[in-house]
Amino acid sequence: MKRMILPALLLACLAVALSATGQKEAGAAEPAALPRVELSCGSVDAVGTIGDRTVDFMGDYMKQNSGGRLTLKSFPANQLGQPPDMIEQVSLGALDIVWADISNYGPIHKDYNIFGMGYAFRDQAHLKSFLESSEYRRMTEELRQAKGVITLASGAHRPARDVFSKKPINSADDFVGMKFRVPGLEMYLKTFEGIGTLPVRIAYAESYMALSQGLADGIENPLDAGYGMKFHQVAKYIVPTGHIRTVTTFVMNEKKFNSLPAEYQKIVREAALAGDAFYVDLLKSEMDKIYDNLKAEGAVLLPPIDVRPLQQKLLPVVREMEDKGTWSKGLWDRLQAIR
Repeated sequence: MKRMILPALLLACLAVALSATGQKEAGAAEPAALPRVELSCGSVDAVGTIGDRTVDFMGDYMKQNSGGRLTLKSFPANQLGQPPDMIEQVSLGALDIVWADISNYGPIHKDYNIFGMGYAFRDQAHLKSFLESSEYRRMTEELRQAKGVITLASGAHRPARDVFSKKPINSADDFVGMKFRVPGLEMYLKTFEGIGTLPVRIAYAESYMALSQGLADGIENPLDAGYGMKFHQVAKYIVPTGHIRTVTTFVMNEKKFNSLPAEYQKIVREAALAGDAFYVDLLKSEMDKIYDNLKAEGAVLLPPIDVRPLQQKLLPVVREMEDKGTWSKGLWDRLQAIR
């Protein structure tokens, strides 16, 4: 009896194995594993700042949601050049993604110059409404068509840009004659010329040294970024002027994006949007701490000044810029009409 059981069990096992093999052969082939892809991302933010941590968060999101197959290599603190240079690298495909203030796109597409013009936006709500408008959608589409750059996200609202100064500023007149550091963007130069300063173009990474050596008397920056760069150590007076309001955007080379599997494309877009939310939430939670740290480290937080004289000084500059084609005719008025 025992001799009969073993062959029967063997036959049964063989039948199950053959059945399973037949089913596997009859069905569709197993899907190939998605490839391993490493994307590159450049930014200006100093290591450890909120912006730098946002890029890291985006990379972590991509890695976690792809099973570790889609990763992001970050190049912070201007390692790859100034923002317009990095944007051009993305256009050429030498860099995959850039996290940059939207005002830096002016040299790439002229209508983006409007973001660098002083007092273009009344407040953050005005900026938000513009970014949700058909006018801004037109701009992102034209950027894509002209430069092969797609906008992944534009929701990381930065603190308004304020002023770090080596001397107290109590009125608009106090700006007159100051040597003022500006980035290498025409609109910043024109804005600070318009309010009476003597602008000097200095690389962001060299600004601390320029202030300490007296090559500049002041600099403008969002408060979180300025604190990260320790500008208050060499320009301790901080005045909330709110002269420029912008967002930081994630943009990506279109060909590289289209070359990714559809699943990765979805993850990249989701990661950029999640990065926006991460930045905004982190900013809210840390701004009070930044204010406290500034005070503890010797910064002098001055009260807001009356900015209306500054706005009046800039109106002729606005008309001059539009007449020379710095942005599309009528864009300023359409922007101001948005409520």
